[in-house]
Amino acid sequence: MDPLVGSTARETLERVSASLGCDPTDAEVAAHLDQHDPLRHLRDQFLVPKMKDLPPSDLSLVDGADECIYLVGNSLGLQPKTARKYLSFYKPTSGRHKILLEDKAFPSDHGEETLRTDDILEVIEKEGDSIAVVIFSGVQYYTGQLFNMAAITEAGQRKVTDTHFPKLQPGVSGFRLSNQPILLVCPLQASLEVFNMTSMQALRRKSLLLTGYLEYLIQHYYSEDPAQPHKAHVHIVTPSDPQQRGCQLSLSFSVPILKIFQELEKRGVACDMREPNVLRVAPVPLYNSFSDVHRF
Repeated sequence: MDPLVGSTARETLERVSASLGCDPTDAEVAAHLDQHDPLRHLRDQFLVPKMKDLPPSDLSLVDGADECIYLVGNSLGLQPKTARKYLSFYKPTSGRHKILLEDKAFPSDHGEETLRTDDILEVIEKEGDSIAVVIFSGVQYYTGQLFNMAAITEAGQRKVTDTHFPKLQPGVSGFRLSNQPILLVCPLQASLEVFNMTSMQALRRKSLLLTGYLEYLIQHYYSEDPAQPHKAHVHIVTPSDPQQRGCQLSLSFSVPILKIFQELEKRGVACDMREPNVLRVAPVPLYNSFSDVHRF
């Protein structure tokens, strides 16, 4: 039986651990899942930094020759190896190697931790006649919530009054640019070649278990315990329903987050901190292993 197939991540982990005669939190489970992962070969298509390559790493705590635990797939992601081939014209020097971009390029959101789809649809229905534009990202960058874009789009379209849009080129041809940004196109080409080695169904199947495994371990070790009110704990901000999230889990802590982030960096963990109190962790099925999650 394929160890990556199961009704839920928890059921799969418990089934695998029972077959191995160990606990779901043991490293043997991660090793077994990696061994039977049909996508494990895709990791070889990416450049995984070593511990020593990350400046914050404390080499008294980790082996500099080991691969880092890279969990920033929600933001940057690892570089495909073939991107170098397409970017051969870019030759930074010791004198010219910096990149200039705007400060604070990410928006800030205020309100509840996550948005209820029913609330979104209710606002569209109530205020739709006065709404000119409805803008939603597919995944909320801070919480990792996956929005029901089909329902939101359908609700918005029911309130549309102006349907006299320009008669543009239909289909994908309408999105062509005469001069694509070459620095963006090269890594895109490399990444698409990797995606072409698998399918979205296979990636999603692994992602559900990979992120579910991360969720399982966090809840096992760091859930809030009413019997120990002073014990440090982690709250998962991202929806618990796998159908309402991607691979990212946004974590908030009962202790100051900056210290946690710094200690993770010292141990070669690449993740992402967002003020005021969220750590974003995203194991990517293309290149992250179950052992990465267990080590984290």
